[in-house]
Amino acid sequence: MRRPFRVPFSPVLPILSAVLCLYLATNLNVAAWLRFVVWLVLGPAVYAGYGRRHARIATREVVRDAEVPEPGPIP
Repeated sequence: MRRPFRVPFSPVLPILSAVLCLYLATNLNVAAWLRFVVWLVLGPAVYAGYGRRHARIATREVVRDAEVPEPGPIP
């Protein structure tokens, strides 16, 4: 199968990128790691709260939109 996009210099570039990210992460100070952990917890909590409050199933719109037509004759 022909792919419209291929990663250049694969697999060298993805491996090199991962190694460089690990190097940068190990050189962060403790304050940066603490901020990262706080945002890592806060982000999904905000996302889940927003999703729960704005979900279509929570507002019962799904029942109204799910009108099923009467079955007709089979062709």
